[in-house]
Amino acid sequence: MSRNTPLFAALAIALVLAAGGAAAQDGRWMIGLDGLSSHIGDNDDEPAISVDEQAGGGALQVGYRFSPTFMLRLYGGGADHGTSDPDIDIRFMSSFLEGVFLFGESRPFRPYLFGGLGGFQLESQQGDLLFEANGAGISFGAGAHYLVGRSVSLHGSLRLEAVNWDKASVTYEAPDGSTLSVETPVDDSGFASKLTLGVAFWF
Repeated sequence: MSRNTPLFAALAIALVLAAGGAAAQDGRWMIGLDGLSSHIGDNDDEPAISVDEQAGGGALQVGYRFSPTFMLRLYGGGADHGTSDPDIDIRFMSSFLEGVFLFGESRPFRPYLFGGLGGFQLESQQGDLLFEANGAGISFGAGAHYLVGRSVSLHGSLRLEAVNWDKASVTYEAPDGSTLSVETPVDDSGFASKLTLGVAFWF
């Protein structure tokens, strides 16, 4: 069974319970909850610890429609990728400000295209050491809302994300609670993709 199956099933049940009659969108504000499948690129350098390329996670989006065809939204999500070491996970998080161009005005099915700017963070806790990497990036892709009521829609999307990592740090937490951090600049880039499915509420 896929690691994402329970989360997607819960979202589908919530959608069915919330579904109403007419599919006429009348809200400008949108809040959405997504389950996601995160895919990261393979590392060709054969590191000592390999990272799982696919993992399940979740995301939150908050948007405002300035017109029937344009919405500005904040989109943030994350997933914990396992590794070949059972004691080590990599948390991959991102957040974006995105412009969304909606099609199919006054119809239940509203496909859209989007693009945005944002940032990324990788975290891995290994004993007393916290490893972090940060970088800026862009997002783009396509999705759709299917309206099942005046204020509820089923949402799905394919997201492509490009990141330019610019710094990494290691933080040591001593037994007395004090911390010591070392930071270094990095110059690396990469790509990730996400498949999402969820429910959105309009008001």
